[in-house]
Parts: sequence; C-alpha cells; structure tokens
Amino acid sequence: MRHVGHHFVVRSATLPSHPAARADPMTTHFSRRFLSAEEKEIRRKVSHSAIEKRRRERTNAVLCSLQDMVPGLPKSGKIQKLEILEAAADYIRRLKLASNGAKSVNEQNSSSKNKQSDGPFGNMHHLNHHLQQERGDSCSNTTETQEPDNSTGIEYADNLDTRSGNIDSPASMSSDTSKEGSGEDTLANPGDNSDASRSSPSADPSAMKKEMSAAFKALFKQPLAVRVATRTPRAVLSALRFNSTTAGESITVREALNQAIEEEMDRDEAVWLLGEEVAQYNGAYKVSKGLLDKFGPKRVVDTPITEMGFAGLAVGAAFHGTKPICEFMTFNFAMQAIDQIINSGAKTHYMSGAFAQCPIVFRGPNGAAAGVAAQHSQDYASWYGQIPGLKVVSPYDAEDAKGLMKAAIRDPNPVVVLENELMYGVSFPSSSEIASKDFVVPIGKAKIAREGTDITIATYSRPVAFALEAAEMLAKEGISVEVINLRSIRPLDLAAIVKSIKKTNHLMTVEQGFPQFGVGSEVSAQIMESEGFDYLDAPVCRITGADVPMPYAQNLESLALPDAEVIYKQAKRVLNIE
Repeated sequence: MRHVGHHFVVRSATLPSHPAARADPMTTHFSRRFLSAEEKEIRRKVSHSAIEKRRRERTNAVLCSLQDMVPGLPKSGKIQKLEILEAAADYIRRLKLASNGAKSVNEQNSSSKNKQSDGPFGNMHHLNHHLQQERGDSCSNTTETQEPDNSTGIEYADNLDTRSGNIDSPASMSSDTSKEGSGEDTLANPGDNSDASRSSPSADPSAMKKEMSAAFKALFKQPLAVRVATRTPRAVLSALRFNSTTAGESITVREALNQAIEEEMDRDEAVWLLGEEVAQYNGAYKVSKGLLDKFGPKRVVDTPITEMGFAGLAVGAAFHGTKPICEFMTFNFAMQAIDQIINSGAKTHYMSGAFAQCPIVFRGPNGAAAGVAAQHSQDYASWYGQIPGLKVVSPYDAEDAKGLMKAAIRDPNPVVVLENELMYGVSFPSSSEIASKDFVVPIGKAKIAREGTDITIATYSRPVAFALEAAEMLAKEGISVEVINLRSIRPLDLAAIVKSIKKTNHLMTVEQGFPQFGVGSEVSAQIMESEGFDYLDAPVCRITGADVPMPYAQNLESLALPDAEVIYKQAKRVLNIE
C-alpha cells in the first residue's frame, strides 16, 4: 500500500498479553495506541530479522546458481562472493565477445584520453566512486554452497537484470589477456589500437572454454584484497545486469526511454532528472539506469516521497530556465502533485502574459498494471487532456517512447508523458532511424499502425496491441481493419481520424479508462461536429474499462479491462456481422 493506515491486522498469537488478542482466536484488529514501546521494539526486531533472513537466502541462492553455471569455479565448498561475481561477469563478457566478434570493440572510444584500466571489467562507470563506498565491507562476504530454492533464485535473478550496468554497451565489451608469468590481468581499452584490443576469443567452444579457464586461474592467483582494491561488489554486480535486447535488432520500451533521456541530457546541459529512486536505484522501473553514473548527482536527483514537494521544485526550476524531467513512480501518486502540474505548470505561462515559460516533462507509468487494485490502476489521459497549457502524449511501442520523449523534452511547454508499466519490458523492432540521436516523433501526429478499409479503430498506449491482435483475428474472416495509434492525446490528431473514416466509414475507440468523459467520448464528440460524421455508416462505438474501481482479484481485473476478444466482437457488431 502507498500509505500506512491507522489500523493493521496481526495474529492473536503475536501479542498474547493484550486482552483484545484473546477475543478472536484467528485475527484481531489492533490500534497502534495499544502497543507498548517494548512490544513495538519486539515487532520491529522480528520484522527486521525476517527481512535479513530472506535477503541472505536469496543472495545465497543466486550465488550458488552462478557457482554451478560458470566454468572454472569449484562446485563445492566455501568461496568468496566477490570471486563468484567476478568470474560470472567475466564469463558473460566473453560470451558476448564470442557472439559479436571484435566489431563492437573497435567501433568505440577511439580517443586515447578516455583510456581506463579497471581490471578485467574495463570501462565501468565511476568505479572509484563505488570503491570509496564499499571497499571496507567486501572482504568478509562468503557463502556456503547449498541447494538453491528455485522460486527464490528466479525472483532474485530477475532483479539482477534491472540495476545499472554497461556490459551490453560496446564501450564495455573488452577483451582481456594475462601477463605471462606474473598472474596479473591487463585490459585492452576499447579505444586502444593494440593487438590485444583487436583480438577476440576463438569461435571454437572448446578453445573458448580452455581460454576462460586459464583466465579464471590467472584471476584468482591475485589475493582477494588486491582485487577488492580495484573492483568493488557493486561494480562487479553491475556487470551482470545487462540489457535484455540486442542493439540493432530490437529494443524494449524501457531502453528506448532511457536512450531518449540520456541523449537529451547529452545534448542540453539544462536537462536534468528528478524523482523517487531515479538515481541510486536506477529508477523504480529502471528507466534511468546508468544515468547517475554518467551525469552525476547534480543532474540525476533522488527525492523524498513527497510528490507535491518535488513537483513544485521542478516547476520552479523550469521557470528559472532549466528543463526538468519529473518522474512519478506512477501517475496515481501524481494526484498529490496535481495542483503543481495544473495550476503552476500549465497555467503560469498564460497568466504571466507569456513572460514565464515552463519547459518541463512529467513522466511515469499510467493506467492499469497487474494486481495493484483501484488506487494504482487509473488512466489519467482524459484528466490531463482537458487542461489548456498542457501537452499530453501516451506512447505505445519503443518508437513512440523514444521519439515522443525527445519531443517532450525539447518542447517549451509542460508535457505529460503517460507510459504503461506493462509495456516497459516489451521488445519492438529497431532500426537505424530509431537509433539516431536526431529521431523525434512530433507531438500531435497520430500513426497508422495498420492499414485497412472496413473499419477504423482509434486507440493509444497498451490497447494498441489488443487492437492489432483483434485486427489479425478479423483479417482471417475477410474483414480489413485500420488501426490508428493516437500517440498524442492533447493536441489530438483529428485530421488523421477523419481521413481514415472517409475510407472505412466506421469508427471504434478503445481505451482502458472509465467510460464517462473519457478520451473516446472526446473523439466521438469531435467526429460528430466535423465532416467525418457525413461519412459514418454506423454510430461510433466506444470500448472502455468497466465503470467500477479496479478490482484486486485477477479474474475480476481481467473482466474490467478490454482485450482483443472484446474488440473483435464489437467490431463485428458495428459492421453488423454475426
């Protein structure tokens, strides 16, 4: 839950000394005032102990899994945690080098002034900064080999893929060799033109395995204290956390947003990022991964859990010429800051006679996620879409995410970017155009996601995927569907919708928000007032979320949101096809 209520539920056995605890043999509601200071301290210690135990179990499980998987490591007995992480990171790097060859190495950092030598992990971000924080506590971490719990291991392994790390970037893909006779490791910098930097591991799996085993042996000849002095646990663990897609083939929405923000921060020093957990934790959804290491704490700022406070701070900073990107962990929490967004951010430019501009981006996940119930599942597109002075966009795929984010950052007006939590990890095809630093999607222009001739479906964000799926289903029955990805809620690209209606003569709108006063209602009303009305052969059909607070139960949650099957059935109804 977001906020702690006044009451909470505990088992009666927890506090047997209190009379109320014996009233119900199963569960009893207690008020905080009934707990003595001693009882509160006991509960705190018990809770802390349980958390620490789970953390140790998860850590040991994933380390044991790594110990079994990585060649060159002993499979039993005690081994230093740092050794496991070092070996795993080096193993991953060599696998990537084997698949990608030396091309990525030679393309990066030709300037010799950028050379670094941070042990076998190469160009880690600000390794000395991490060293100052963790040098003292890394020598004592050991783990005993044990049989890991599958569920715990999987859960922790998922988390490994979300924190900062640059192993997937070409700058960090470096080959390392061993000094003959000394047992010391040296790293060829990606920008170095030496033979070592141009070499890559053999494509032969057996030769590659022998080479890795030799490298591990050379690595572990060094005393642990020496390795700790140059490679900290945080940096080593960062090397294990790599992106989930391969550059040039596909890209996730998360990575597209990260690229957009990084490129704009490189382009304009006035751009900076603030929000809850955006810095040290790399963002709640890892959108800001690696930005703190690259730009530092002055441009990537962690804030307290006070949306009204840091949103107001960001608006004030925008008035003074900077370009803040204000991240909300979810737009449901932005309700705490809606006065700053609307009354301060959106209206001041007009109220000041165009004297005070507010170039700011408010971004974060919007709409329904999964299992987060009524207070964390609302779609705010129609809320912010009503407000003059705001621009509102809602990306669907990686192309939308990168292009719209860059456009929002460059826009001199306050822009609300409504993302979707469930789309962050979805991969989409990439291209050289999308990868370009100059790629921008103009705000206010819709995209034809699929061309058709029989019926038009206008939608935005995650429902675009459902509309495309329904279009495939209908195509098998000979029905041609045109899907419009609106992209921009305000301003709305009405011209694109009218143009499509002239071709299909039918219109449906799809959204996950509530039915009353939604985006579909606005589209329908504007079509009624435009020339598009003359081309309609049937009334506009609106598909929305259910008119109830979002249920928590999974079966009810799925019934409260439109999916491909609902769109499929409604499209046939509009076309009068049984």
